[in-house]
Amino acid sequence: MGKPKQANQYPHRCNYERMSNQTFYQDLPRRKGPLKALFGEPTLFQPVPEDWQVIVVDIMGSTQAVKSGLHHEVNLAATGSIIAVLNYIRARHGDLVIPYWFGGDGATFLVPPNVCDGLITTLDNYRHHVKRQFAMSLRVGSVAVREIYAAGHTIRLVKAQLNGHLVVPIALGNGLKYGESLIKSCFVDKVVEANQGEAFDLTGMECRWNEIAPPVDEEQILCLIVTCDLAA
Repeated sequence: MGKPKQANQYPHRCNYERMSNQTFYQDLPRRKGPLKALFGEPTLFQPVPEDWQVIVVDIMGSTQAVKSGLHHEVNLAATGSIIAVLNYIRARHGDLVIPYWFGGDGATFLVPPNVCDGLITTLDNYRHHVKRQFAMSLRVGSVAVREIYAAGHTIRLVKAQLNGHLVVPIALGNGLKYGESLIKSCFVDKVVEANQGEAFDLTGMECRWNEIAPPVDEEQILCLIVTCDLAA
């Protein structure tokens, strides 16, 4: 198997050759039931089109920033990237729905190829804003799904309806993790300058924090993130 091409570096543009199934994600049927049951039916998970793009936004040095007491600023900067993306899509692509995941210090998006270039420009400009407002470096990058597949990884999605209001994307396979590591390894933190063109829009953004004390001082609340490789 040949070596995959490197992820696009900043500044960059998303490469695509043809129009993809732009509404792939929103056309997926909503699956109800407990998550355990969904993972027990891998045939429900559909492969992401090869010419879609993975976009990753990540705050460099976020671990140290959180240790320094800047966890609110880290969350705010990461949340802003999601709002900027969703507002861009709403303004230019109507009711298009894309899957995305929030990681506290960043976010991962899956987008059709014809949307990618505008989002990258928007996020580049948002990166300038984050550098100016928070003195943090925002890593922005993209990689084609076909390159992830060529490296032997998979990304399959299901749309899970957890309750009457909440519908979330769930990914099966380690392709997103591989794409994120590829983007991070190729990123070069160049001097940030605002681009002419797509301005970012943070309309509707809210980040409210309500510190919750543990019920008993001696008790600890743990959150575990488990990664495992499943056989195809």
